[in-house]
Amino acid sequence: MKTSTFLAALAVPMLLSACASMTSPQKPGLDNGDRLFLKYVDISKRTTLVNAEDMTEINHLTALISARKNACEMGKNEALRQERTAISRNYQYGSTAEDLAASNAANRQQLKQLDNTSISGCGGRGFPKVDIQ
Repeated sequence: MKTSTFLAALAVPMLLSACASMTSPQKPGLDNGDRLFLKYVDISKRTTLVNAEDMTEINHLTALISARKNACEMGKNEALRQERTAISRNYQYGSTAEDLAASNAANRQQLKQLDNTSISGCGGRGFPKVDIQ
């Protein structure tokens, strides 16, 4: 009897806590468009060319966005078209150190502008706020 009372005393608070956390509003997390944006921010800060692993991740995120057909993610993907083109060009054709630095600086400038805009289909939200220097 004491054991069952003890177990019940432990289980009830845990169940109540679980129920309370299920009903409380959750903050929206990062979507695939946000992850793509953050990947481009990371790449634009580097002094080295994009590698195959980066391109695999970019292609994977883009494919997920296309498959899901979520208006917000698709709007973010479209807004990032210029960065994707520049990064893909650098990956395919290579770049000198000076050209890469100039390309990355241009991408950072574009990403900064996108950081302050709301995206169609996202309910007034835009990309996550990050330091783009």
